[in-house]
Amino acid sequence: FHEDFKIRKLSGVQAALLTGWQERLETANRGRGDNARFFCDSLGLKAWKGRPLPVLRLPLLVRDKQARDRLLCAARREGLGISRMYPSPVDGIEEIRDCFRGRTFPRSREIAERIVTIPTHHLLSEGDRRRIVSLIRKTASLDFPSGSEGSSPHVSVA
Repeated sequence: FHEDFKIRKLSGVQAALLTGWQERLETANRGRGDNARFFCDSLGLKAWKGRPLPVLRLPLLVRDKQARDRLLCAARREGLGISRMYPSPVDGIEEIRDCFRGRTFPRSREIAERIVTIPTHHLLSEGDRRRIVSLIRKTASLDFPSGSEGSSPHVSVA
């Protein structure tokens, strides 16, 4: 959260490096959408209809902080790129903490402690995708939150 980000004109070399950026972005977005769809299908997650969305990372909610930490440790050992999504709840962000006038947000803290994300970038190999699914299947069970029939399941890690 940087407020002192400087905006400058690109040099000729920097501008040249952007040649073909639209095609590269389309390729990357198509790969992200395809990978997100693969993970949703493979893990039994409810996916969107139509063209897959090119999400930067696919979020999964695990049972608790300890389960998240076990999954992340195993993923780190395997080099799979599964990571935490939020380091803290919104009231824990130093730059905006004063906006909340001392209020805390327990549900925000709970989500921050339980959510992980799966990489979806277009450079994932088929082997990477299968290893990610395999690790989640080995360490997690999919579960629908109570009272949410027909919605996407969250992931409960044992």
